[in-house]
Amino acid sequence: MSTINSETGEVVQGRSPRFTMWVVFLIFATISLGSSVEV
Repeated sequence: MSTINSETGEVVQGRSPRFTMWVVFLIFATISLGSSVEV
């Protein structure tokens, strides 16, 4: 279900790879900080 972005000509698959990368990074950072700073 991939569509082509008419403006950039890139393939759009629902969410941008950069957005997914940031979500994974934020989750990883939250887990690592939470485990190292056990309150």
